[in-house]
Amino acid sequence: QLSNMTTSVVAGLSQNQVSNLTTAVLNNLTTSNIAGLNTTQIGVVSYTKLSGLSTANLGALNTNTVAALSADQIKYLTSSQAASLSTTFVNALTTGQIQALENSDLGALQTSVIQNLKSTQLAALTAGQIQGLTDTQIGALSTTYINNLSTNALGNLKTSQVAALNSTQVVQLNSTSLNALSGSQLSALDVGDFQVLTATTLGALEATKLKGISTNLISNLTSTQLGALTSTTVGNLTSSQVAVLNSTQLGQLTTANFAGLTAAQIVTLTNDEVGSLTTDRIKALAVETLQALTTSQIQALTTTQMSTLHSSTIANFTTTQVRALATEDLKALTTTGLAVLNQAQVNALTTTQLCALTSTMVNSITTTNATWLAILIFRTIELFVNN
Repeated sequence: QLSNMTTSVVAGLSQNQVSNLTTAVLNNLTTSNIAGLNTTQIGVVSYTKLSGLSTANLGALNTNTVAALSADQIKYLTSSQAASLSTTFVNALTTGQIQALENSDLGALQTSVIQNLKSTQLAALTAGQIQGLTDTQIGALSTTYINNLSTNALGNLKTSQVAALNSTQVVQLNSTSLNALSGSQLSALDVGDFQVLTATTLGALEATKLKGISTNLISNLTSTQLGALTSTTVGNLTSSQVAVLNSTQLGQLTTANFAGLTAAQIVTLTNDEVGSLTTDRIKALAVETLQALTTSQIQALTTTQMSTLHSSTIANFTTTQVRALATEDLKALTTTGLAVLNQAQVNALTTTQLCALTSTMVNSITTTNATWLAILIFRTIELFVNN
C-alpha cells in the first residue's frame, strides 16, 4: 500500500515511477508522502493529474516543490484547489507562476491569502487578473504594497473594485498610482475615501484625470485639500467643478491659488460668492479673468469691497463692468480709485451714475485729464436736456 510507504521511500521513487502514478494513487498518498516529493518528481506529474489532486494533498507540497511547478501545472489548477491554497503555498509561487494563474483561480483565493501577497507578486498581476479579483479581495490588498500594482493593472480596475478600496489603501496611493486611474475610476471612490487623498497627490494629478472627477467629489474637497492645491491644479478644474465649490471652500484657497481661476471658471461663481470675496482675491485675478465677471457679478460687489479695491483693479474694469456698477458702489470708490478711470470708462458712466457723484469725486476724476472734464460737462448737459 502506497499510503503505508515512508516519506523516504516515496522520495526515492524514480521519475518514471512517479509519472506512472494515477491521480487516484496520488490521492492515496498521505500528506507526509506528498510533502516528501522533490522538485524533479513533481515535474513529471502531468497537469491533468495535478488538477485532480485533493486540496489536502495539494496543500501539503513543500515550498521548494511549489516553486518548481510548471506554468501549465499552475494554469490548470481548479478554482476549488485555488480556494484551498494557504498563504505559505501562494507566497512560494514565483512571479511567473502568479501570472500563470487563471483569472478565476486568482479570484478564488482566500482574502487572507490576497492580503499577504508579496510586493513582487502584486507587481506581476496582469490587467486581466486584477479584474478577476472580487471587490472583497480588492479591499484586502496590502496597504503597504498597493503601489506595487502596475499602472496597467490599476488602470483596468472596474469601478466597483475602485469603490471597494478602503481609506487606508487610498491614502497610501502615490501620484503614479493615482494617475494610473481615469477620472471615471476616481469618481467611483466614496466621499470619505476621496477626502483622505493628500493635497500633494491631488496636486500631481494630470489635468485630464482631474477634469474627469465627479462634481460630487469635488464639492466634498476638504479645507486641507483645497488649501494646499496649486494654482495650476485650480486652473485645471472644469467650470462645472468650480461651480460646485461653495463660499467656504473657495475661502480655503490661498490668494495665489485663487488667482489660478480662469475666465471660464470665474463666471460660474454665484453672486453671493463674488460678494464674499476679499479685495486681495479680486486684485489677484488675471486681467482677462477680472474682465470676465458678468454684470450681475459686478453688481454683487459690496460697497465694502469697492471702497478697498486697488486702483489697478479698477483700471482694468471693462466699460460694460463700469456701467454695471450700482451708484452706491461707484460712490464707495476712493478718490484714488476714481482717478485711474480712463476716458472710455468715464464715457461709459450713465447719467444716473454721474449724478450720484459728489463734487469731490468729480474733481478726483477731472484733475487727471482735462478731456474727462469735458466729457462730464457734456454728459451733465445731456442729462438736463433729457429731463
